[in-house]
Amino acid sequence: MRTDDDSTILVVTGEIDIASIGDFQAALDSATSDATSDRGGIVVDLSSTEFIDSSGIGALYENRERLKAVLCAPESEVARALTLSGLDMLVLIDSPRP
Repeated sequence: MRTDDDSTILVVTGEIDIASIGDFQAALDSATSDATSDRGGIVVDLSSTEFIDSSGIGALYENRERLKAVLCAPESEVARALTLSGLDMLVLIDSPRP
Protein backbone atom coordinates (compact mmCIF):
# COMPACT_ATOMS: atom_id res chain seq x y z
CA MET A 1 0.00 0.00 0.00
CA ARG A 2 1.23 3.49 -0.77
CA THR A 3 -0.24 6.96 -0.84
CA ASP A 4 -0.15 9.95 -3.14
CA ASP A 5 -1.51 13.44 -2.55
CA ASP A 6 -5.15 12.46 -2.33
CA SER A 7 -5.44 8.66 -2.47
CA THR A 8 -4.47 5.48 -0.74
CA ILE A 9 -3.20 3.07 -3.39
CA LEU A 10 -3.53 -0.66 -2.79
CA VAL A 11 -1.41 -2.70 -5.21
CA VAL A 12 -2.50 -6.33 -5.56
CA THR A 13 -0.47 -9.03 -7.34
CA GLY A 14 -1.19 -12.66 -8.12
CA GLU A 15 -4.71 -13.98 -7.69
CA ILE A 16 -7.70 -12.90 -5.64
CA ASP A 17 -9.76 -15.97 -4.90
CA ILE A 18 -11.30 -17.89 -2.03
CA ALA A 19 -7.82 -18.83 -0.75
CA SER A 20 -6.58 -15.23 -0.61
CA ILE A 21 -9.77 -13.27 0.08
CA GLY A 22 -8.98 -12.89 3.79
CA ASP A 23 -5.70 -11.12 3.03
CA PHE A 24 -7.34 -8.98 0.33
CA GLN A 25 -10.18 -7.97 2.64
CA ALA A 26 -7.72 -7.12 5.42
CA ALA A 27 -5.74 -4.94 2.99
CA LEU A 28 -8.95 -3.21 1.86
CA ASP A 29 -9.94 -2.62 5.49
CA SER A 30 -6.53 -1.11 6.22
CA ALA A 31 -6.71 1.06 3.10
CA THR A 32 -10.22 2.14 4.09
CA SER A 33 -9.00 3.27 7.50
CA ASP A 34 -6.11 5.19 5.93
CA ALA A 35 -8.44 6.77 3.36
CA THR A 36 -10.97 7.71 6.02
CA SER A 37 -8.41 9.35 8.24
CA ASP A 38 -6.43 11.43 5.77
CA ARG A 39 -7.01 10.60 2.12
CA GLY A 40 -9.70 11.17 -0.47
CA GLY A 41 -10.30 7.61 -1.57
CA ILE A 42 -8.82 4.24 -2.42
CA VAL A 43 -7.30 3.26 -5.74
CA VAL A 44 -7.01 -0.52 -6.10
CA ASP A 45 -4.29 -1.36 -8.62
CA LEU A 46 -5.03 -4.76 -10.13
CA SER A 47 -2.71 -4.30 -13.11
CA SER A 48 -0.48 -7.15 -11.84
CA THR A 49 -3.38 -9.33 -10.75
CA GLU A 50 -3.81 -12.42 -12.90
CA PHE A 51 -7.20 -13.61 -11.67
CA ILE A 52 -10.15 -12.41 -9.60
CA ASP A 53 -13.13 -14.54 -8.63
CA SER A 54 -16.54 -13.62 -7.25
CA SER A 55 -15.20 -13.29 -3.70
CA GLY A 56 -12.76 -10.57 -4.85
CA ILE A 57 -15.42 -8.83 -6.90
CA GLY A 58 -17.73 -8.99 -3.88
CA ALA A 59 -15.09 -7.34 -1.67
CA LEU A 60 -14.68 -4.54 -4.22
CA TYR A 61 -18.46 -4.16 -4.43
CA GLU A 62 -18.78 -3.93 -0.62
CA ASN A 63 -16.17 -1.14 -0.60
CA ARG A 64 -17.43 0.64 -3.75
CA GLU A 65 -18.33 3.86 -1.98
CA ARG A 66 -14.73 4.34 -0.79
CA LEU A 67 -13.13 3.35 -4.11
CA LYS A 68 -11.88 6.19 -6.25
CA ALA A 69 -10.81 3.83 -9.06
CA VAL A 70 -9.75 0.31 -9.91
CA LEU A 71 -6.78 0.01 -12.26
CA CYS A 72 -6.32 -3.06 -14.41
CA ALA A 73 -4.61 -4.03 -17.62
CA PRO A 74 -6.94 -3.48 -20.57
CA GLU A 75 -8.15 -6.65 -22.27
CA SER A 76 -7.11 -8.73 -19.22
CA GLU A 77 -9.20 -11.46 -17.62
CA VAL A 78 -9.51 -9.22 -14.57
CA ALA A 79 -10.90 -6.34 -16.67
CA ARG A 80 -13.32 -8.74 -18.31
CA ALA A 81 -14.51 -10.10 -14.95
CA LEU A 82 -15.07 -6.58 -13.59
CA THR A 83 -17.05 -5.63 -16.69
CA LEU A 84 -19.14 -8.82 -16.69
CA SER A 85 -19.97 -8.28 -13.02
CA GLY A 86 -21.24 -4.75 -13.72
CA LEU A 87 -18.77 -3.22 -11.28
CA ASP A 88 -17.63 -0.90 -14.07
CA MET A 89 -21.03 0.81 -13.81
CA LEU A 90 -20.40 1.65 -10.12
CA VAL A 91 -16.66 2.32 -9.94
CA LEU A 92 -14.22 3.90 -12.39
CA ILE A 93 -12.25 1.10 -14.06
CA ASP A 94 -9.15 2.50 -15.74
CA SER A 95 -5.79 1.49 -17.15
CA PRO A 96 -2.69 2.21 -15.10
CA ARG A 97 -0.46 5.03 -16.26
CA PRO A 98 3.02 4.01 -17.40
